[in-house]
Amino acid sequence: MTSTTKQKTFRKISERWELALQDLEELFQLHITVHDLYGMVSGPSGEAAFAGRGYHRSRLCQRDQPSQRWAGECVRHCHHGVRVRLQKSPTAFISDCPKGLSEAVIPIYRADQLQLVLFAGPFRAVRKKRNVKIPAPLRAEYEGLPLLSERLFKRLARLLELTGQGIITELSLYRSGSFSSSRKEQIIGLIRDNAHLASFNLTVLADRLHISPGRASHVLTEAFGKSFSEILVDERISRAKRLLTTTGLSAREIAERTGFLTPYYFNRVFKKHTATTPIRYRQENTPA
Repeated sequence: MTSTTKQKTFRKISERWELALQDLEELFQLHITVHDLYGMVSGPSGEAAFAGRGYHRSRLCQRDQPSQRWAGECVRHCHHGVRVRLQKSPTAFISDCPKGLSEAVIPIYRADQLQLVLFAGPFRAVRKKRNVKIPAPLRAEYEGLPLLSERLFKRLARLLELTGQGIITELSLYRSGSFSSSRKEQIIGLIRDNAHLASFNLTVLADRLHISPGRASHVLTEAFGKSFSEILVDERISRAKRLLTTTGLSAREIAERTGFLTPYYFNRVFKKHTATTPIRYRQENTPA
């Protein structure tokens, strides 16, 4: 595929799934948030497939943070707390957040690895925490929220798991070059599927391609004019940029999720490639 064709294909795929998410939102009268844990759901130029879905858009979620999409307590709950819960029990569950709201949380796995987390809500919490105060202007909106029944939760979990699996399967086929016979596309797909793993290296790639590491190195240089390390770092930096501007994760956590062994190494490599630090990049590029 040419770069223009790849861009068009990616746009069609992401637009189709965006419409599917919008249909589900309209059908159930709720918001669907997509947490791309490793920045993998992206196009050929690094653009996010669902850029506007990385944070909770309900006014009830956005209260108390007019100039910041990701308040500290939201990051702790939706990113950290949810991941800890899924490590203990890797299935969909109902989450009660610090703002007195409930959501259905649906994990999406590929090859037994957590890739996406979908949130559907908000709903009125059955047991609202005592210290949560709903501002007067939003009280009627809060009281008008439905409760998340067990039956509704199971329906949402089934539908959103199918939707999430469809998204990552189609985008994986797109990345791996299954829409093309090109070896180059296949290599890029493998790198994108594994770049978040600190253990991913040239030997692993060669094994997946069924060739020797020496041959793999030659193929990469011939096809891309770059070494394996250069291609891998480019992918990791692109992914880190996306996570910096679409999540509230700390630089340490982003380093972890993009395959960098330490925050110090991440900061050094990031600055070398962008002439700025991760924190400054976030400040200068995150939409208000």
